[in-house]
This record gives sequence, structure tokens and C-alpha cells, in this order.
Amino acid sequence: MIGSNSRRLGRLTLFMVGVMAAICFLSAGAFAQQGQGGQRGNRGQGQGQGRQGMGPAMLDRLHASVNELNLTDEQKPKIDEIFTKAKDDFEKMQPELQDLPMQERGTKVREFTQQLSTEIKAVLTDEQKAEFDKKVAEMQQQRGGQGQGGQGQGGQMRRMREAVEGVGLTDEQKPKVDAILKDMEDKVQQARQESQGDRQAMQEKSRAIATDTMLQLEQVLTPDQQQKLRESMRANRGGEQGGNGPSTRPADANPPTTQPEKKTSDR
Repeated sequence: MIGSNSRRLGRLTLFMVGVMAAICFLSAGAFAQQGQGGQRGNRGQGQGQGRQGMGPAMLDRLHASVNELNLTDEQKPKIDEIFTKAKDDFEKMQPELQDLPMQERGTKVREFTQQLSTEIKAVLTDEQKAEFDKKVAEMQQQRGGQGQGGQGQGGQMRRMREAVEGVGLTDEQKPKVDAILKDMEDKVQQARQESQGDRQAMQEKSRAIATDTMLQLEQVLTPDQQQKLRESMRANRGGEQGGNGPSTRPADANPPTTQPEKKTSDR
């Protein structure tokens, strides 16, 4: 009996790792590197603002994309001036953004990007504007939907659903799983609002949501389906984080299996 319970606990723990990864991805956009700025200095701030949908690296990428629009000699210096000013303005914004609640920070970043887009389009022709919009959409898609308010939750939730649907659900399982995922999404939204930018609080709430979601899915999915879901989410996790994201593995996910070395006394 003990061995059976131990094996079941091991399966649930491993399954929870995958679900935790999905939960943390849903909340990562809002809390990326937040709370670590004091420990990592400017590096932490740069990473956090980059996840908000705009930052020095994103500005450089956007600038490079605009330069691909066959700009005229008259347009080029105007575009360069716009981006030079945008970088300066963004650097000046960072101290203010660090002190704002999550939602207000997202609003400020959206206003900044909208103003930048307006200034860029004022220099472009109608044909260039259409191509510019296309490039921006492609950049947002590559970031997994994070351009929408910096949350990235739409893209992550979609991938979570695709991963679950990819395990081969039966007609009886589909409505049950859909209800579980909808409940998870609602709880993540509520937890984000209640956390008010507190990354540690959000992580604790995420663990509770992951545990609840894991238990519900475990009651609906077969062992084979659970295995397929774990593998799918782990693959997505590796592609999303690139090895740089926060760890979502519980501390006891892989308990030591080696026996302590026996001491021998010299006689």
C-alpha cells in the first residue's frame, strides 16, 4: 500500500511540474523579474520592462524593422531621430514605472508604444504603414501574444489548451477539461489582481492553483494522456524560456534516491 501511494504521489508531483509551468507562464508577463530589481540592479529592470512589451532591445528590433521599409533619404533621419528620442524617453520612464502598480505600469507602456507608433506612421507612406503594421503583428506573435498589454496570457492560455486537446480527449472528456481550464484562467486573473504586483504572493497563489488544476485534470485524464500532456508542456516550456525563465519545479519534485553511505569503523 505504501509503495502504491508513493508511486501515485510521484506521478502527481511530476504532473504538477507541467501544470505549474503553464500557470507560471500565464502570470509571468505581469511579474517577470519583478521584485528582483533590487538584487540585479539595471539588469533586472531591463528584463522586467522588456517583458512589459517594450524595452531597449525591442526598440532596436522595431527600428531595424522600420529600416526595412525602403525608406527614402528624407525619411531615414526622421526615423532615426524618433527612435533616439524614444530610447531616451523610455530610460527616463523606468524609475516611474518601477513604483507603479502592475496595471498602471502596463497602461503607461501601452501609451508609450501607441505614441511611438503614431510618430513613426506620420513619416511613412500608406504602403509603408501597412507593411509596418504587418511587421509589428509578426513581432507580437513571436513573443507569444505578450504585446497585448504585456501579459502574454492569451497566447499562453491558447497553448495550454492546445496541449491538453492534443492528448486525444474523448467527447465525454472535452467539456470537463474545458471547464477546468476556464476555472484555472479565472483563478489566475483573480490572483493577479489580488497580488497587486507582489511576485512572491503570485507565486504562492500559482502553486495553489496548479495543485487544484492538477488534481482536477488527474481525475479526468488517463495516465497515458497525463504523460502526453507533461511532454507537450515541457517542450513548450523549453521553447518559451530558453533556459532563462524562473524555475517552476517544486523543491521536492525529484527527491534523492540514493541511500546514505554507511559508516564503517576501523578495528
